[in-house]
Amino acid sequence: MSQEVLIKIEKRLDSIESKMATRDELQSVKDSMVTRDEFSVSMDKMVTRDEFNTSMDEVLIIVRRLDQERVFTLEWVRRIESDLERVKQHLHLI
Repeated sequence: MSQEVLIKIEKRLDSIESKMATRDELQSVKDSMVTRDEFSVSMDKMVTRDEFNTSMDEVLIIVRRLDQERVFTLEWVRRIESDLERVKQHLHLI
């Protein structure tokens, strides 16, 4: 066989090996997956839907509060910067 044919065969074998590795990885992932029913049963054991919703409500309250604080803080910074500009102008620093 010519060198070119051997190189083509070797490339093809490398391609097949890489696909096999990918299939092995996919099988490993598939083996570790759970069904929707198994997930639901597991979630039911962990927390009830009401407990989950209550926790999410508490998180939303905190997020809203933080967002409001962010808005107020930005406005406060704008006022301070404005005051600083006026002081600079008064002192002829600009």
